[in-house]
Amino acid sequence: MLVVAIPLKQVIQQYFCFKCDKKYEAIEGIDAICPTCGSRGKCIKNLGEFLLADKRDFIINKVKVPLISAIIRLVGLIKIKPTALNCRHPNSLVLLRMWERFFRSEANEGREPVERAISEGSIYEYEHDPYYARRLDWVLEEINKRKWLPRESGRPRGIHWREFHDYTKDT
Repeated sequence: MLVVAIPLKQVIQQYFCFKCDKKYEAIEGIDAICPTCGSRGKCIKNLGEFLLADKRDFIINKVKVPLISAIIRLVGLIKIKPTALNCRHPNSLVLLRMWERFFRSEANEGREPVERAISEGSIYEYEHDPYYARRLDWVLEEINKRKWLPRESGRPRGIHWREFHDYTKDT
C-alpha cells in the first residue's frame, strides 16, 4: 500500500503581544506565543480590530485627546475667520460652502470645537500654502477617480445629526 503525505498548507498569521507591545508571526491554529515574553498574543485581522481592541484607551488618551487639543489650540491662534469675502481661491469657497452645509447638520456640541478647527484649518491651509493645496487637490481628484463608497443610507443618524433633506440630492 502506497501512502502519500500531502503537506497541509500552513497559513502564517500576524499576532500582536499587548504585554510587550510587539508584532510577530506564527502559524495559524497553533498557539501564538510571543517569542519575546512568552505570553499569548492576539491575531490581528485588520487595523480596526487592532485599534479598538486592547489599544482603544491608549489611542483615545495618548493620541486623540492630545491631537484634538493641539488642533483646536493651534488653529485658534489665527484670529480671522474664513469667509466668502476674504478667501481668494475658488476651491477655498467650495470648502467653505461644504463646511457650512456640514455644520447645518452636525448636532454634537462636544465635537464641534475640533470640527470647527478642522474646517477653518483646512481653508487656512488651502489659502496659505499652495504646496499643500495642490496636494489636497490631487487627493480629491484621486478619490473621484477611485471607487470611494458613499455613506450608507440614513447615516450618520441619531441625536447628533440632523439632515433636513435627501442626502443623495445635492442642495
